[in-house]
Amino acid sequence: MQIALAFPHEHGTVKGLYKGIMEYAQDFPIFTFRHTGPNDIHGVEQLKYWKGDGAIVSLNSPQALEIANSLDYPVVNISAAIKETKHTNVIIDHFEIGSAAAEHLASTGITSFGYIGLKDRWYSKRKRDGFCSFLKKSGLPIQEIFIEKISNLKTEEEALSSIAK
Repeated sequence: MQIALAFPHEHGTVKGLYKGIMEYAQDFPIFTFRHTGPNDIHGVEQLKYWKGDGAIVSLNSPQALEIANSLDYPVVNISAAIKETKHTNVIIDHFEIGSAAAEHLASTGITSFGYIGLKDRWYSKRKRDGFCSFLKKSGLPIQEIFIEKISNLKTEEEALSSIAK
């Protein structure tokens, strides 16, 4: 079975997922993989003309979702950028992550909170919901801000300056 891995597998939390897939596959030599590139954020586009048995992808845009919807093999989505897809979604519980983060920070004695999220990313809104839910139950104040993207910022100082605007 030929499976495409169309996600940036050297990126953040996905690195562990990629490692797990490779370790699992060692026990099942029937699997072979087509990689779209370790840092390829747009790997789904490369699947338009690829004929395989399935794909594990990161659906991060309406364009990627459209391509995935046109494929004639099973697709597993590992991104929570888009709320709903017709594909199997394997994602973490972003609400609980946000709640756990707020609980941890509150346990340190911090009394004023802010949440910085990414616009147009479902997972970012879910993390915010979990973060705010815990804080509201605890009666703690929170400020929220959503930004377009931070990928162009080169330093922490630039990031903080951008957020402060």
